[in-house]
Amino acid sequence: MTSLPRHESDTRAPIACDECLVARHAVYGALKGRDLGEVTVLRRSQRLLGSGRFIFREGEVADTVYTLYDGWAFKYKSLRNGRRQGLAVYLPGDLLVAQAMSEAPLPFSVRSLTPVTLCAFDATTYFRMMMIGPQTRQGLRNYMFDCHNETDQLLIALGRHSARSRVAVLLVSIAHRMAKRDMAVSEQYHIPISQGVIGDLLGLTNVYVNRVLGQFRREGSISIARNELCILNLGALEAYAEFE
Repeated sequence: MTSLPRHESDTRAPIACDECLVARHAVYGALKGRDLGEVTVLRRSQRLLGSGRFIFREGEVADTVYTLYDGWAFKYKSLRNGRRQGLAVYLPGDLLVAQAMSEAPLPFSVRSLTPVTLCAFDATTYFRMMMIGPQTRQGLRNYMFDCHNETDQLLIALGRHSARSRVAVLLVSIAHRMAKRDMAVSEQYHIPISQGVIGDLLGLTNVYVNRVLGQFRREGSISIARNELCILNLGALEAYAEFE
C-alpha cells in the first residue's frame, strides 16, 4: 500500500492535465490535446503533503505512482549503521517512482523536502498507459535514460572527485535539470536542499559540506539562507565540476 495515510494528505480538485504547465515535463509530456486529457481521466487525485513526510517507505509494495506537480522530494536508502545514502532529488514533473510499477518491495524511501503536491495514479494503470502508444513508450525510455545518466554522474563524482568537486557536480546537475524546466529565476537557481541531504547524496560529513559551501559562498558562487541554497554563478561551479 502507498505510504500516504489520510491524516497526512489532503485531496483537492486538480487542474486538468492539458492545462498544466508541469505536464510537459512529465513522462507523458509529449501527449497533446485529447490524448493528454485521457491522463486526467486516469488520475486518481491530487494530494498535498507537508515537508519531511514519507511518500514511500522502504520495503513496502506500492500501488500508486505520482507525478510531482509542485515541490521537491528526496530518495534514499537506509543503511544498517543508521545513516542514509541519498540516491536522487526529485523536481516538479518527475515520476515517483518507476519501481512502483514492478509490484515488488521498494528498496528505498522517498520523503518530501518541501511541501509537495502529487498527482496520483494507480501503478498498474499508469504502466499500461505508458505502453499504449509510441509517444508514451518513448517518454518512459527517455525518463529512464535520464535517471541512469544522473546516477552515473553521481557515481563518478563519488569515486573520482574531490569533496569540492562532488558538491559542484551535484549542484550543477540539479541546475541543468532546473534550466530544462524553466525553473531558473534571473539566471539564479533556488534549491531547497540542506547540508545534510547534500552529505547523504555525496557520502560527505556535514563538516566537509559546510566547508565547501562556505568556500563557494565566499567566492560569490552561491548564497545560503536556512535550508535553501541559491546558485548565483553557475559557470564557476561548472568549472569546479570539470564539466566540458
